[in-house]
Amino acid sequence: MTQNNLGSALQNQGTHTDGPKGADFLAQAVAAYHAALEVYTRADHPVDWAMTQNNLGAALQIQGTRTDGPKGADILALAVTAYRAAFEVCTRADHPVDWAMTQKNIAIALITRAQRVDAQHPRDDLVAALAAIDGALEVYDPEHMSHQHGTATQVRADIQAALDALGDEDTGA
Repeated sequence: MTQNNLGSALQNQGTHTDGPKGADFLAQAVAAYHAALEVYTRADHPVDWAMTQNNLGAALQIQGTRTDGPKGADILALAVTAYRAAFEVCTRADHPVDWAMTQKNIAIALITRAQRVDAQHPRDDLVAALAAIDGALEVYDPEHMSHQHGTATQVRADIQAALDALGDEDTGA
């Protein structure tokens, strides 16, 4: 728990600190989440494991966004992998709100990767992002979860706009 909390604190510092020092905080956050996962195993602490996978994904997403070139895209892919790992526990049936949050996180990571200058397969990433955010919107009820629904609706609009901007061109997929 302490390692997970340390990761959250370092991630917060990294988010609010520019340059190499911020990158170092984010790298330390990733290391702390990995340390937490040594104890928070899927078998022994499944919900804590899934929460830590989500936290790891968030730290990697910020790190990947700040990292140029193919390395940044690779880090964003690791973020998506960490988020998807959380689905092993946070299923739509058992934890629908956590599942939807993770779907939204995946969508944001994928649109971020698709919009990079060096994007390899932007259309594929955007189509996957659209599927993820549509999943979230199936759970985020506009009446009872209006903030989450509104945020996810905006993310969906951003994804659709990015897809529309690509037009019919072949994007190397």
